[in-house]
Amino acid sequence: FSWLETLVHQAEGGEWPEIYMTNQTGNLPTQRGMPSLRYSLAFTAYAVAARTLQHTPSHTAPTFDLLSSVFKLMTNEDVWQYWGQKGDCAPFFLTTYCEDHNISMCDLNEMWYGADATRCGDPVYFGNIMYSGH
Repeated sequence: FSWLETLVHQAEGGEWPEIYMTNQTGNLPTQRGMPSLRYSLAFTAYAVAARTLQHTPSHTAPTFDLLSSVFKLMTNEDVWQYWGQKGDCAPFFLTTYCEDHNISMCDLNEMWYGADATRCGDPVYFGNIMYSGH
């Protein structure tokens, strides 16, 4: 728990821990695949919540504080900057299409939602399970 807490607080200070920076591109700015920051943060949250439920279900205050920090980090620009980048889409099944047509997740949202896609480049507003699911 303390190791994960240290990683989260390091990221809160603006310095992403090396363990979160694991893909071949250094994780910034390309946020594709499982080693992306959003997944690292999600898996951190899952581990913290599971540990608390299993080992200290009556002592949740530290977990609440840490999960609040993780959820706040999920809104960090480093995590979501790929959303508006032309030719860079995630998830993987959209990557080739976005590269071939030089479009972004914002462009896809406009195609899918039309006039309702008014909040793009906000990656949270439409169809982003990595944020809305947490």
